[in-house]
Amino acid sequence: MKPIAAITTALACVASTTTTLGSHVERELILSGEVVPVGAKTYVAGLRIERDSDNLCCGSLISPTHVLTVSHCAAYGFHWVSIGDHYRNGTQSGEQIKIVSLMNHPNYSVKLELVEGRE
Repeated sequence: MKPIAAITTALACVASTTTTLGSHVERELILSGEVVPVGAKTYVAGLRIERDSDNLCCGSLISPTHVLTVSHCAAYGFHWVSIGDHYRNGTQSGEQIKIVSLMNHPNYSVKLELVEGRE
């Protein structure tokens, strides 16, 4: 019985990929939304490795000199933050500022047991 289920699953996967490979599927990911004008959300922060590279993490400007983001972003070794950024990369919007220091919450833990729900 297991080989039949495996073959059926494999055929279904092949059938689904062959029908969609040649055609473009357009999806609207934001329903009833509008594009926000450039410069409207000045508290948005994109974290980058290089000044004009892609934003790999994001955060919020919570004071003139502090950005709050999730702790696991500190592992990427970011050197730049783009404040008020509208685009995913480049320097056409926002203000690119060199990061002076990164710090995690003192109780932050990377233990996989906690992430996976194991004790």
